[in-house]
Amino acid sequence: MCGAISAAKARFHNMRAQGIRCDMKERKRSEKAPLKVRRFRRVSNVLIVCTLVALVAVTMGVGGAGGVLAMNREDVYYSGRTDTSSVAVMINVYWGEEYLPQILQTLEEAGAKATFFIGGSWADDHNGELLSIVRAGHEVGSHGYFHKDGDKLDLQGNLREVRSANALLQAITGEKPQLFAPPSGAYGEDTLQACRQEGMKVIMWSKDTIDWRDKDEELVYARATDGVKAGDLILMHPTAHTANALPRILRAYERAGLKAVTVSELVDIKIQCMFYALACAQAPLACRRRGDKAARLFCSACGQSAAMCRRCRAKCAAHI
Repeated sequence: MCGAISAAKARFHNMRAQGIRCDMKERKRSEKAPLKVRRFRRVSNVLIVCTLVALVAVTMGVGGAGGVLAMNREDVYYSGRTDTSSVAVMINVYWGEEYLPQILQTLEEAGAKATFFIGGSWADDHNGELLSIVRAGHEVGSHGYFHKDGDKLDLQGNLREVRSANALLQAITGEKPQLFAPPSGAYGEDTLQACRQEGMKVIMWSKDTIDWRDKDEELVYARATDGVKAGDLILMHPTAHTANALPRILRAYERAGLKAVTVSELVDIKIQCMFYALACAQAPLACRRRGDKAARLFCSACGQSAAMCRRCRAKCAAHI
């Protein structure tokens, strides 16, 4: 397993290095372009920006702010389905690996699932921690490679961030992420276009604990639970105060009749996976259909783990 991951990562880094060299060559060619050509490009870019601003202004004039958001509804999710009794805990990871074991244990004890949005540069140095997340049955999304604000990048810059992270995460987990959480919540049209090209959905949040800034367990608990309702996407990070507050947060959800599920389940996105039935949309390595001893724990009707299946739990229960 370790050898396969190492080989996949080596291929990834080789491809990434080639991409950087090509990008540098293209930049040098651009710098050598005649002055008139460069001026024309600048003027063209200004005209394009002005046109886009005018279109946005017209849209707002016709339909208000809701009209602008309507353009992004198929691309960006700020909340999930409200006709459920579920919420989704989102954990963005670029640091804090020392708190992940406690967080994973808390989620397991509560019977809860979460979506971890992983930074590529972090994953490169923490293969084992990433695999522990996946093996626990949680969902993995992308948080970019170097935590760059998407609204400050052009299309190619956004594509590099998205593709680099996807390639590495796939090399480690065996599955390409299909959800993208923009670093700092910053995205532009080029970010959305890059994600469309990669077949990904952009995930924002409806509740932000701001735990990366405010190191206060009570404040994290209040922000994660006050006024919580079905469909909420709750943003967290692996910090000491968040790890300590998480048991109480999950109990508060349970008292409110809410269950913590993955983002893809809450927003009803069907994750494509070659390892298991599409209807169940579970994390890839949670379904180990490899004919090993664990195979007896999987339902013959859907191929899902007895403890994981949501669609045919009654049948799966017979396999426990």
